[in-house]
Formats: sequence, C-alpha cells, structure tokens
Amino acid sequence: MNPSSLPSLSDRLRVWAEMIASLSLRSDDSSTTFKILAEGACRLLGAELAALLTTLEPAVVEIGALAGVSPEDIPLIETVLSGNTIEGPFKLEKESGALSQVYFERSDLVAAELPTAGSSFAASAALQHSLSQKLNLRSWWILPLATSPEEDCVGLIILGRSTVTPPTADDRLLSSAFVAQAAASIKNARQFALTEAGQQMTETAGVTLDLSEVAARVLELAAQLIVCDSAALFLRYGDVMRVYAVYQLPNELIGAEINLSNPLLTQMIATRTPMYLTDAQADARFVQILKVPQVRGWLAAPLVIGERVIGQISFYSKRVGRFGAGEARLLNAFARQAGLALENAQLYHEATHHLQQMAILNEIAAAVVSTPDFNESIHQVVEALKRTLHYEIVNLWMMNEAGDQLILSAPSVDAQTDTIRLGQGVSGQVAASGTAICVDDVRLYAGAKVVSPEVRSQVCVPIRIGRRMIGVIDVQGSELAAFSDDDVYVLSIAAGQLARALENARTMRDLAVSLDQLKQAQAQLVQSGKLAAVGQLAAGVAHEINNPLTTIGGFSEIVLRELPDDSALRNDVQLILREAQRARDVVRRLLDFARQSEPHRNSVDLTELVREMVSLMRSAASVRDVTVEEHYAPELPWASVDANQFKQVVLNLLNNAAQAMPKGGTLMISVGAAVRETKRGIEIKVKDSGVGIPRENLERIFEPFYTTIQQNHRMRERV
Repeated sequence: MNPSSLPSLSDRLRVWAEMIASLSLRSDDSSTTFKILAEGACRLLGAELAALLTTLEPAVVEIGALAGVSPEDIPLIETVLSGNTIEGPFKLEKESGALSQVYFERSDLVAAELPTAGSSFAASAALQHSLSQKLNLRSWWILPLATSPEEDCVGLIILGRSTVTPPTADDRLLSSAFVAQAAASIKNARQFALTEAGQQMTETAGVTLDLSEVAARVLELAAQLIVCDSAALFLRYGDVMRVYAVYQLPNELIGAEINLSNPLLTQMIATRTPMYLTDAQADARFVQILKVPQVRGWLAAPLVIGERVIGQISFYSKRVGRFGAGEARLLNAFARQAGLALENAQLYHEATHHLQQMAILNEIAAAVVSTPDFNESIHQVVEALKRTLHYEIVNLWMMNEAGDQLILSAPSVDAQTDTIRLGQGVSGQVAASGTAICVDDVRLYAGAKVVSPEVRSQVCVPIRIGRRMIGVIDVQGSELAAFSDDDVYVLSIAAGQLARALENARTMRDLAVSLDQLKQAQAQLVQSGKLAAVGQLAAGVAHEINNPLTTIGGFSEIVLRELPDDSALRNDVQLILREAQRARDVVRRLLDFARQSEPHRNSVDLTELVREMVSLMRSAASVRDVTVEEHYAPELPWASVDANQFKQVVLNLLNNAAQAMPKGGTLMISVGAAVRETKRGIEIKVKDSGVGIPRENLERIFEPFYTTIQQNHRMRERV
C-alpha cells in the first residue's frame, strides 16, 4: 500500500471506532479478539499482512491470528515467523534476533527483511524471499504489545508493508493507541476466560454434586485456560493425594495415591502457593509420581479452602520452558475458584457415602438377624455384600477347631482351594496377624498366592470374638486397586456382625440344649414319681403275696414230714416247697430294693449282690430273647459298699444292656479281681451284643437324666 493510497486520518479513525465496537461485542472469545486485532492492525496502520503473536509465558509466544493472507499461505507464514515447521509456541532468546529484541526492549522496529525469532529458529532466506515476493512485501514493522518497558508484554504485532517509507507521525500516533488497546483486550480476554471458567464451574456444581463429575469438569476447564500435554487433579486424604480426574492420561490412574513426603508437594502445601519447573528432568526435587511420559515442564497449584489445602492441579508438558510465572498465576487464580466447588462436592460425596454405608450395614445386620442358624447367616451376609457393594468374589473362611487352618464356609464362586494354612495367602496372613490387609495388585504382592488368575486386587478382614480369631472375610476383584479404606471399614463392621451372629447361634444352641435337658429332667421326675408309687404299690403287693407263700411253704414242710420216704407224692411236694421258697426270696429282694434307707457302707459279698440282681431281671431278659451269661471268680474279697445303691447300679446296667438288644442277643456279666494303678480291687463288667452307644453321645453318658431311650422304657440314671 503506497503512502498516497493510505486512507485519510478520519477514515482510519472510523476504522478505529469500528474495531473498538467489535472488541466490545466479542470480548468473551480469545480467538475472535485476536482476529479482530489482526484485521484492525492491517486497516489502521496501512499493512498488507498482520501477524498477532501472543505470550503464553514470559518469552514464549505463539501465533494468535493472521490477517491479509489466504488460508493456503498460512503454513508458509508460520514457518517463516517461527523458523519451525511444527505448530505451537516458540521461545524468544535474549540478544538473538529481531523479534527477541522488540520483545525484551519493549520498542518497535522497522526492517527491510522479515524479523524472525532468533538464530536458532531463523527461517531460510529463500523462504523469506518467497513470502515477500508472493505477498508483495517490501518492509516489516514489529510492535510490542506493552505500553511501557515496565509492563508485561502480552504479545507482538508484525506488520508486512508494501512500501519502504517509514511509519508517519499519524502511523505512530495510531500505533500507540492500537498497542494500548490490544494489550488491554488480550488481558481482558484472558481474564474473561478465567471468569467464564469460574461460572462454568458454578453451573457444574448446580447441575451435579457428584465428586468425580465435578473433578473431571474442573480439570477440563483448567486445560482450556492453559495449554498442556496432560494434567491430573488430586484430592487430599490424610497423608496422601488421590487422583480424581485426568486429562490426556489413562483412566487407570484415577484412584492412584501419592505420598505428601514429595519435597515439591511439601513446599507447595506449606506455602499454599503454585510451583512450576521449566525443566523437571533437570531439577533434583522432581519425582515422577505418575506414569506421565516425557515430562519436561511441570506446573502445580494447590486447591485451598481458607487455610486448608484440599488437593492440587498438576500440569505436564513435553517441552522445556512451557510453564512460567504467568501460567502459575493464572492456574492459581483458577484453583482458588475451583476449591470451593470441589469442597462442596467432596462434602456431598462424604455425606451420601456415609448414608450408603449405613444402608449397607443395615442390610447386613438384617441378614444376620434373619435366622438363628449361623451357617445360614454366613450365606445371607455374603449375598448382602455382593448385592449392596457389587463385589465380584466374596469368600468366607472359618477357623478349624485346631486353630491352624481356614476352611471355606461360604464361597461365592468356585475357589482354588477349600482350605488355607495360617500364613498362606492374604487370607492366611490376616488370620495369623489379626489385622486387615488391602492389596491393590495381587501380582506384585508376594503373599497373594491362593487366588484365581483373573483376580487383580484383594481385601481381607478378620472375624474375631474378643481376641480369639474365628475366620476371615475375603473379597476379590478383577480390577487394579478396586478396594479402599471404605471397603475395609464396611467389611470390618460386617465381620463384627458375623461374630455376634456366631455368639448368638451358640447361645441359642446352648439354650436349646438346656431346655431339652430341663424337659428330660421334668419327665424323669414325673417318671420317678410314678416309679415311687409303683414301688410302694409293689411293696404292698409283695407283703400280700408273701403271706400265702409262707403258708404254702409251711404246709409243704408238714406234708413232707408225714409222707413216707417212698411215697410217689414226695417229689411233687418237694417241688412245691422249692418254688414257694424261690418266690418268697424274689419277694424279699424286691422289698429290700424298694425300701428307702440312708446310705450306709457295710462289708458285703459283691458276687452275691450281683447274683441277686441277675435273678431279678432274668425273667425280663428271657422275654426279650436275651441270654444271660454269668462268670464269677472264686474266693473274691468282700468290699465296703452301700448294698442298696450298689444293687441299683448293677440293675440299671443290666436293664440298659437288655434294652440295647431289641432283637435279642447275649448279655454277659463277670465279677473278678483287678489291679489298677498298683491298687487291687474287684472289677464288674457288663457286656452286651446290642446296638452300642453312638460316638457323639459318649461324653454325655454320665450327665444326670440324659437318655436316648424312649419314655416307655426305663430311663438311665447317673451312676
């Protein structure tokens, strides 16, 4: 554009007014603002081409907008300006090229050749000549977008002119106004972007309070403000920072934790100010805390509420010098706004999480109390855990009686094994130590061996009654780091519920046994009363029978004395006398047995007492088709016992033996000498060929009133 063809000052002022009006209407969009400024510079300052460069951080610029060129010429212009065929920002080095001179000295420059970023980025002379010829450019005018040397330079405006005539006084007057307006507009656009991001965060908080959604939206808005290759948002939990959202990073990183012992994090939390590294790999303080590839630039700002640091936002770049003080200030301002939204979402998350936990625990408690049967309670709890917490695999292991092995009591899927030794696998280690263990990756955990190949994470909690270990709840998942402290908390409460269920089941069982024993005792007392009445009746009957027997015996003896020795009736009368005497002996023994007396020891012949009891039950044995065999050792010493109690014991043993042979058999009783622990004595054995005593009942044979005999049979009494 020749000087003679330049618009008049009034026309250029009209262009100025139009540009100001356009900026006021579209100040909310950075790219539109940059385009309006580039086009306005062409028309206002008489240029054929305008390139607006904006700073991303001190001495780092990128092309914000181009005016006066066709789309196909844009790649050529970008290459010539930056000396780089790769899109993106480029760095200005001091004392290295005309662009750097204008930027650092805050003064304009008019040149016959195209100014470039510096020697290290210099475009070839051929490219410069090609661009100048194609666009008919004969000089270049570059202006810093800063109103004074002390003010931050927000960019550069490069003007390609078709004339070699230096800028006129009007040009310079208008350029000063343009620079001031452009600097203010760029700052306003950036501030508006920050404000808009804050408004969008507020809108997000109004739409949802889901912590994961709010965190993801906050990080997305932050990445729109500051150019980066990747980013992550962390929230603080005690002494760790936990990843809640990622940008351009694998979602598997969500949930990962970093320790606050990292020196950079420690400093950032202590000062509550942002931090950045121009080259992270050259700084000894930088620790690669996430698997972010090729990190060179690093920027982090704390999420602060009052005096508390509740988290941080970290940005990563593959380029050295990508982040500086400007980005740190911008991210810090954004993080201050984001902190409140995240705090509200976090409080809501914790409140709803506690309510969910209460609902889960109520369901577990309901499952426990739904049945008094402990085995049924186990299965109910396993199903409740799977249903409410969506666990994939829930196994419940119970300790064996020896206390050295876990036995699988309630598997949710086919398990690898049904027994685990103490110390074997995660479950065995929990049983041995009595403390919960949470494993994020079982493949990296030396103790996690007893799991299926598809299992990636595992959490186990102990089940205890007091200090006594009774079992382990074992939960497994197919994803890495599937479990957290919340799972340990809920499972520990479930373990306590199961322990109480076991105690309740045992109490109910003992109560049922006690009630059964009480019923048996009551029945035995009733039966004893009946037997006492029968005994009294039998004693009366025995007295009545004894009188005629005495008469029969007496008259039989008189008849025998009167009969001749060779009389044919003598044998018959002798038979009558013997049977009468035998019947009288039976009656006498019955009376002796039924007679109540205080315990009194006397020296007696045990063999004779046993014979008497055998004679009493022999007829009852014959009715049952039971053959009685007797074996008595000769010349046994007498023993000091209570005769009545001894006879009662022997009679009970004989009757029990006979009742154990419902289909008949052989009952053998023997009396002989024995030596036990160097002491000599008399041993009485009662042996039958009946059904025997079940092994589970052996421990109870001496319990009072315990019996397995039906009520219509004689009950066993304590020996």
